Amino acid sequence: MAPAEDVSPGPAGGGRGDLLAVASHELRQPLASIRGFAEMLLGHWAEFPEQDKLAMLAEILHDAERVVHLVDELLDANRLDSGQLQLRLQATSLPELVHRVVGRLQRAYPALSPEVQLPGLPEVAVDPYKVEQVLANVLDNACRHGGARSVRIYAESTAGRVSVTISDRGPGIAPSDLPHVADKFWKGGDGQPGGLGLGLWVSRQVVEAHGGALSVSSAPGQGTQVSFTLPVHDGEPADKLQGP
Repeated sequence: MAPAEDVSPGPAGGGRGDLLAVASHELRQPLASIRGFAEMLLGHWAEFPEQDKLAMLAEILHDAERVVHLVDELLDANRLDSGQLQLRLQATSLPELVHRVVGRLQRAYPALSPEVQLPGLPEVAVDPYKVEQVLANVLDNACRHGGARSVRIYAESTAGRVSVTISDRGPGIAPSDLPHVADKFWKGGDGQPGGLGLGLWVSRQVVEAHGGALSVSSAPGQGTQVSFTLPVHDGEPADKLQGP
């Protein structure tokens, strides 16, 4: 069995200057792509066949969504650094969140058709927007590093918690890297284009703000599993603000 690493919080590291430096580097490429395709279409619209126009517009949409994702990560990282993250808890259907996120990611990964097992889950008491971000971060990592065709999502409810696991059948993570995968600004060495190195760090912080835990298990050649827990809705009114 692949080893599991409980990625409990360590020193956060990285201040506002680090965020700005990483952001400026990572935002440059998608913004340049958007600008380039827009200039081509504006300057040579009549010269391109319809199929090429649609392909370029699809690239613009893909890169625009990537920018939105990066900005969301930056905003959450800044709120977490300043202790200003707030959760608006409400009774939420986890399967609805999962299917919504999968549908959104299928625009970027058309081959994404995960095996989904979410049998008879109770509602969870969470901030649905923040949990959507956690699901999107983990699923995006699985698609990029493990392949969109290899993703599996399953969950179960035990002892007042729902445990969610997202797995892939990718190359896995080296044992020396495993303790660091949820560190701030950490990026793997597999050569895959990454984001800001904030996705799992932000996800871990959000899950822990809900009173849960996030862990990663992996081994070279055996894929990767990311698991996290969320509180079950206890039937009491859950529409409330939690945080500073």
